[in-house]
Amino acid sequence: LSEALERALAFDNDETSFGVDNSARTQGDSGLKTQPLTLDADDIEAGGFGIELCGELEEGEVMEKPYESVVGGTGVDMEEGEIFEHGSTVGNGKGNKANRQRLHRQKQKTKQFDLYGHLPSASAIQNHVGTASQVLVDVDLPSLPFARCGFQAVNERTGNDQTAIRTLDELTQGKVFGVVVGTLDDPTYHESARKAFEYLEEVSKDVQFELKETCHHRGDFTAVTYGVSYGQGSQLPHWLRCPHDELMRKAFLNEHIKRLATFASYAFAMWAPNVYGYYRKQISLLLSKMPSLKWTFYNMIWLCATINFGPHVCCLPHRDLLNLPFGWCSIIALGDFDYRKGGHLVLHDLRMVIEFPPGCVILIPSALLNHANTPLQAGERRMSFTQFCAGGIFRFIENGFCTEKQLKKDDKKMYEEMMRAKEGRREMGIGLWSTLDELLALRST
Repeated sequence: LSEALERALAFDNDETSFGVDNSARTQGDSGLKTQPLTLDADDIEAGGFGIELCGELEEGEVMEKPYESVVGGTGVDMEEGEIFEHGSTVGNGKGNKANRQRLHRQKQKTKQFDLYGHLPSASAIQNHVGTASQVLVDVDLPSLPFARCGFQAVNERTGNDQTAIRTLDELTQGKVFGVVVGTLDDPTYHESARKAFEYLEEVSKDVQFELKETCHHRGDFTAVTYGVSYGQGSQLPHWLRCPHDELMRKAFLNEHIKRLATFASYAFAMWAPNVYGYYRKQISLLLSKMPSLKWTFYNMIWLCATINFGPHVCCLPHRDLLNLPFGWCSIIALGDFDYRKGGHLVLHDLRMVIEFPPGCVILIPSALLNHANTPLQAGERRMSFTQFCAGGIFRFIENGFCTEKQLKKDDKKMYEEMMRAKEGRREMGIGLWSTLDELLALRST
């Protein structure tokens, strides 16, 4: 049971559906249950996941499949990730046999995650990918600022070739390289977003943060990063030094924060299955070689996370150059603010301004796209929660778990092979992105 208590298990979306109705959008509606995220004339529509909660749990068991009904149960509602505590009355109490059966089912689901991760079901792909609204963007993906190695990005370069006229198919071949996921169409999800924000406000109010945490290139707000990283002179992937280790460790054990993060990871697997698979394969190799790096934020595909505590988070235009360029970063907005008037996500390269409500998940290649926020109104509060992986970690893995300098010293032949591989890594990474047709084809696999 101690293992089960550590796990924030994935949503299984066999019963999910988009329930978005543009006609229901009103200026005074703050519930966001059927609100589309919009760009100008409602070009972007965010979907919701309708989840029915019922079932039996034994003491200490973690709710994994929110809509699963147990025959003979009383239909007690529990939130995903909620723990059944001693003394609670759930179900009809038929005894140890039913408890053993439930434990066995849970172990089987855990094994399934260990094998496949957050891979979506065919019905989930149909319901969400099949009904999504496309926003076609005229952008030359190969010209985005990849570093030569392909594992990092560089500051933007300009050139005359940017004025060349090319068709959209020539530039992107219809690749999906970012998604406005939206929120779960479930009141309890919005409640989780609110409680996550309130929890982070409460635990951070008396903390003395360092100057470098409150004033940095992303803006003048408190930001704390926690997890595994690599780069900037380090010889090995390592846990970042964090002066607020206890604060962050407890934050990532919070059931509401885990719920938001799990939803983002599931969305990543749905919309970028090849990139997600690349992450799983490479990170599994790393953790087999260096088990001390195991990410304690259970069932997450990203190795590092930042909580922007705010209280008025408004990012300056920037690229996260050290993140994996073709990888996707998860951004989740939290707070108490009018998302129609401030807190938008600005994507300068794409000339897009996107409404970003509390609890909403957006996935982008943050190393390649220059991104920022619009300012809030007076008296409003906003936080954000991001998950990502450093590109240097993947270079370290592909080099045979060593630096380029060490590889050149130990194995010149392999070093030369890796240098040649750099030339095609940008195309390899972009090739991992999928078209909508490719995503929909996964329904039959």
